[in-house]
Parts: sequence; C-alpha cells; structure tokens
Amino acid sequence: MNNPGQEAGGRLSLLDWKAANVRNSWFLAFGTIAMLALLGWLIGQAVNPGSASVFTGIALLLAAGQTGAAYWFSDKMALSATGAREATVEEHRYLVNVTEAVAMGAGVPVPKIYVIDSPEPNAFATGRNPEHGVVAVTTGLMELLDRQELEGVVAHEMAHIKNYDMLFGSMLAATVGAIILLRDLFLRSSGRGMWAGGGRRSSSSRGGKGGGGNAIMGLLLVVLLIAAPLLARLLQMAVSRKREFLADASGAYITRNPEGLARAL
Repeated sequence: MNNPGQEAGGRLSLLDWKAANVRNSWFLAFGTIAMLALLGWLIGQAVNPGSASVFTGIALLLAAGQTGAAYWFSDKMALSATGAREATVEEHRYLVNVTEAVAMGAGVPVPKIYVIDSPEPNAFATGRNPEHGVVAVTTGLMELLDRQELEGVVAHEMAHIKNYDMLFGSMLAATVGAIILLRDLFLRSSGRGMWAGGGRRSSSSRGGKGGGGNAIMGLLLVVLLIAAPLLARLLQMAVSRKREFLADASGAYITRNPEGLARAL
C-alpha cells in the first residue's frame, strides 16, 4: 500500500511536491538573509568592532525596506515598464472569458487582466497575493495560441499568484539588491578610511591574538564582498527555477489539460 500523500508507483503528489518546494524556497531565502546579516556584521567589525550589531541591523532594515517597496509597488512598476493597459470585455472578451474560467478552476479571485501591445509571445503575473493578482498577456501571444494553449499559459501565471511566488520573488530580489547596495556603499567608503577602526583594534591587541582574529575576519569580509552577490544571484535563480516547475505542474492541474500547456511552452 502506498503511503498517504503518494501516488501510484511511490511518486509524490502535487501537494507534497508543492510543500517541499515551499520549504526549499524558504530555506534558500533565509540563507540569502543570513548572508546579508553576516556581511553587515563583518562590515561593522571592519569599521568599528563595537558597532557590528548596529550594522547588522542596518543591513536587515535595508532589506526590509526594499522588500516592502517591492511587495507593495512591484505590480505597478512592472505594468508601467511594459506599457500594459487594462483589458476590457468589449475589446478582449476572449481573454477575459479564458481568465475567468481558469480562475474558477484554480479557486482564486479573478485577477486584473492587462494586455501588452507587442508581437512577442509572452505573459507574466504580478501582485502581492491572490486578492491583488494581475495577469498580463501580449497581443502576440493571443494571436499565436489556441484556446487550450492560452488556458495553459494563463493557468501557469495564475499558479504563480496562488502559490505566492510574487512574495518569494520580491523578497529575494530585494535581499539580493540589499547585498549589492551594502557592498557598493562599503567599497566606496573604504577608500575614505573606514578600515581605520579595525586597524586600531588590531594594533592594540595583546600578543597578536586579536590581530590574527581581525585578519581572518577581514579576509572573510573580502571574500564575502566578492562572492555574496554571485551566491545571492545563484540562490535567487535556484528558487525561481523551482517555482517555475511548480507553476507548470499547478497550471496543468488547474486546467486538467497538461497537453495545452505543453504545446504552448
């Protein structure tokens, strides 16, 4: 007998896979935040050993501020950047009907629907939660796909909204941005003598033990300044890839027609 939550053949069900992806996403997200906190602490040690906790707090506040801005305004920024306009029943009845049908199957409120005047076949979702979801589709995509294919694409984008991928995406993007900003601020300020605090501590340490510890932390800081942005980007890409696979599976489950989404992709 198969274990609960498993399909025939011992394969994990969609709900189990979704739960595993969410856990992994949170793990990677917290890893990025921990990297940011460590970078702030090491910068504090380099500037003034007594201010390490202050710099850690500043780094986390910086990430929180950027996350909040992305969470509340990312949909408006994305729509403005793409020149999207809101769809109307009179002009885009076909797209509106498809979106309403998919939303009913997904069990979420009908998102706001936008159209982008572009021949490129593309679509994206934005919005901080299902109650404020937005789906944008290009005119090129609507002309290229049949109804089943369009339903698959809309379901994929709606799965992003239902799975709160926008929350993960905005949080990770803001944290990565905070790491890069913190690194750039420190590198620009270090040329004006911000390493002086760490140097004084090193020279005043007895027996050279403190100096050795400072040298190790200084080396770790340099390595992290170089590697942190790259590692943060890799973590962000890993999370995005997992969420895309989950959206594909969820979209196929919503429409009960995986072939439509497969043909569209």
